[in-house]
Amino acid sequence: MKGIDFIYDEKGKRKAALVDLKKWGVEFEDFCDGLTGELRKDEPLIPWSVLKAEIATKKNNIG
Repeated sequence: MKGIDFIYDEKGKRKAALVDLKKWGVEFEDFCDGLTGELRKDEPLIPWSVLKAEIATKKNNIG
């Protein structure tokens, strides 16, 4: 695939990838977003009302 090169270990297994961000930057960002979502899928959810109140409290304490 043009714009993507693999680095192999001494046993010939893929170890890393080099991604040409000029060519694949948008797709790579989407890929990273997907991984982030997958990693966080089991984290507890915070209701918007609770988060909004917490942000408002922090804003009031800053200034």
